[in-house]
Amino acid sequence: MLLVEDDETYRYLAEKTFAKTQVPSRLQVAATGGEALRLLDQAMHDGIRLPQLILLDLKLPGTNGFEIIQYLHNNNLPIPVVVLSSSDAPEDIHRSYELKAAAYVQKPSGAREFREFVDSLLHFWQRHVHFPDDV
Repeated sequence: MLLVEDDETYRYLAEKTFAKTQVPSRLQVAATGGEALRLLDQAMHDGIRLPQLILLDLKLPGTNGFEIIQYLHNNNLPIPVVVLSSSDAPEDIHRSYELKAAAYVQKPSGAREFREFVDSLLHFWQRHVHFPDDV
């Protein structure tokens, strides 16, 4: 899983929740959109397995979340994206789905609610979702 989040508190909460999960998986973290694109480019270049899910903030410094989703589409990378944004603007929601985001979730406001969300997402994604062998 790749978490793309510029807010240090949300990154910390997600990393702590991920570390406590019973589900075996690897978490990569990018604080900027540019950093996320470098990680994806490097994985493609080096033949490293791409993340099976991207948890993506939209409002990032530099390269924003919409540009990352567009990059995935342009490079034919079938990685599901869950947009996790503080925005509830209809145009952000519509554009995310137009760009083929798998889901759009407004960030829970409290630390406990955010941890619960990440925990439930990890549980669902790692235990119930099936992927092709080459993904």
